[in-house]
Amino acid sequence: MRVTQLIRAGISFPGLVQEGKSFRKEASQLEAKFMKDRMIVLRDVTREELKREIRNLFSNGQTLYYSDIAEQLEVDLKSVVDICRELQENKEIGVDNSVPTRTL
Repeated sequence: MRVTQLIRAGISFPGLVQEGKSFRKEASQLEAKFMKDRMIVLRDVTREELKREIRNLFSNGQTLYYSDIAEQLEVDLKSVVDICRELQENKEIGVDNSVPTRTL
């Protein structure tokens, strides 16, 4: 839409600029709040202890995603993936092929 069409429609350019600034400010505030609420402090845990905790999470039979495990146990994602792959290789846990994979 052209500026002249917007003006004819009763929408002023300075009004749009101000609305855009207001929107950006609100989006920035929401992002800051979301990031604050989602901050996770990672625990310092040995590999063997983490392996035990992961086994324990799977012991009730539920399907878990790597990211859920990392968040719940407050550990880094790479360690979770490494340990889960090791547990899969040792046939201690398995992949549930009936559950769709999540994509970001």
